[in-house]
Amino acid sequence: MVESYDLGRMLEEIAEDEKTNVSRGSRVTRDEPETGMIENRETYALRGFRGHPPAGEPWMDDPGAPGQLRDVSKMLLQEGVEAGISRVEAAGSPGAPGLDDCSDAQGIRGADAIEFEASRKPEPKPAVISRELPSDGGGGGRVMSLCDLLEDSFFRESTDILIGEGFPPAVKTLGVVRRSTLPALTSAQCAACAKGLMTEGQWERFLEKKELVFSIDLEDLGRFRVSAYRQRNTVSMVLRHIAGTIPTLDRLGLPGWIEEIALKPKGLILVTSPPGHGKTTTAASLIDTVNRKRECHIITVEDPMEYVVRPEKSMISQREVGTDTASFFEGIRGVSKQASDVVMIGELRDPGTIEAALEAVCSGCLVVAATASSTVASAIESMVNRFPVQRQTDVRQRISEKLLLVFSQRLVPGKGAERVVVAYERLLNSSKIRNLIVENRLREVTTQVRRGSADYESIDLCLSSLVREGRIDLEDALRFADNSEFLASSSGW
Repeated sequence: MVESYDLGRMLEEIAEDEKTNVSRGSRVTRDEPETGMIENRETYALRGFRGHPPAGEPWMDDPGAPGQLRDVSKMLLQEGVEAGISRVEAAGSPGAPGLDDCSDAQGIRGADAIEFEASRKPEPKPAVISRELPSDGGGGGRVMSLCDLLEDSFFRESTDILIGEGFPPAVKTLGVVRRSTLPALTSAQCAACAKGLMTEGQWERFLEKKELVFSIDLEDLGRFRVSAYRQRNTVSMVLRHIAGTIPTLDRLGLPGWIEEIALKPKGLILVTSPPGHGKTTTAASLIDTVNRKRECHIITVEDPMEYVVRPEKSMISQREVGTDTASFFEGIRGVSKQASDVVMIGELRDPGTIEAALEAVCSGCLVVAATASSTVASAIESMVNRFPVQRQTDVRQRISEKLLLVFSQRLVPGKGAERVVVAYERLLNSSKIRNLIVENRLREVTTQVRRGSADYESIDLCLSSLVREGRIDLEDALRFADNSEFLASSSGW
């Protein structure tokens, strides 16, 4: 049975331990966790330790068989999720050898323990989860860490690592969650893992807000987005790798006409999708296109800042909510005084931010904003509905005047070498579209126009084209269709 911990008591111990460390005035280097672990081997048995260790010492918990984080994650990512899970399940079956008796793809034997250090904060970010691999069956060995798990996911695009109390670390790929058969993590381990990835200020905000999304750079591993949150009085996390370079529009498989829109001198571009379907990447690619083609000043306001835009022809100012500005609204409303030409907004959360975005367009800026909506119509409706009813007519009018494009996308499993393919719905502004927005009749165009027009193309039409080209399966296309009958007939079925 998974051991339970009192989270409040545990956090008090962390705070008390930090006071002890501060009084020592010591600074922990990246190499010291290994030294500390070896020094404590005589104090704590690698197996059988239970309860809360004294403040200032590593937390250890017996992982038991089968296996370790790196072994399993490499199986999932190198052998394929299905094959890897099957192998792990077989290793954990009664009468079958555990992973301690097996070798992973690199021939590494199973590890002895998983160690969690909450009180130490190496510079740069710490390796919070670590394990010791004996080199000769006895002492010594080397320390492996959470960084190893993140390194394994580095080679799998759109892969999340899920960490939470009561279940083993899990991997999510293309919408499918697969659990490893590692021992379930305790609440103490999860909290220590989260705390080790945060700065002191982030940890304080997390304790206050009970959830936090932030980005982190890990040496030799790249950049990760981390979403930490509380559930059932414990700490959980989801980590996603962010590509080191921003993919081009062509690499994303987006149509050529979208670049022409991105290079317009002013106007509003909305990039929308459900969570996890790439809207942030598409918005960043649009901004980087401007960066490579125009000599201008680009300001981004994000929460958190995911992609780092390297200046090409443009000057780049990237601001993160909570670090560089108090809110999206505060970050956007001053852009007209900051000689901005192009503005990217990570999210349109409130009426103030929406109004500030529209004002930025009025001042002559191109604004690219990401929104979490499922269709082009719902993206605009969501903006309007954030305002009181008495103001909605005016807001519709302003949006209709400033809008250039609404681009709604889905990531669909691809065939062959393409792991994912972008399917999209597009709405280009025109006199007809402006009237429909003002009159609150925009859904008429999305229900009546199935064959496409100069100003609108449905996602069904895009999916149908991808099926005929052999890039996606009809079965997958139907899962994302608005009108499955139209999709089936237009695809030749």
